[in-house]
Amino acid sequence: MASRLFRIRLERTQQFLARENNWILQSLILQTNKINAAFKSKKEAVELVVNTLHQYLGVTIGETLGFTTMGVWAILTAIALYQSGYLPKWAAYLSDLSGLGIIAGVLEWAGSSIAVEINAYAYQLWILLLAGLGVSFLMRRKESIP
Repeated sequence: MASRLFRIRLERTQQFLARENNWILQSLILQTNKINAAFKSKKEAVELVVNTLHQYLGVTIGETLGFTTMGVWAILTAIALYQSGYLPKWAAYLSDLSGLGIIAGVLEWAGSSIAVEINAYAYQLWILLLAGLGVSFLMRRKESIP
């Protein structure tokens, strides 16, 4: 059962990456057409399509999904590590807080200028927490080796 679920998730991930690679190739084709365009109107049309696709696919969908999934990942990781005893309560709370701050980056598209700052500081906090967790894992491993 678990291997079937893993295989399904792997296939979905591959399909997602194939769609993303398709966007990258389309972008390269459009950029080449823009450079090789003989007429100014064709260049402007290609430039409009590239900018529209970049804004919609790259910024709106890509960054929104990125902020959301990264924030949820930070929160779920903190919960799992706290419940397993690898993370103290205060660090779990900080990681949850940074996850919420990362998710707050989505509010940038709603016009919230403070969301950008909150998101940046939340990412930095989470990176520091991960670095500290890595050091604690190394120290714990060192103590368990006879």
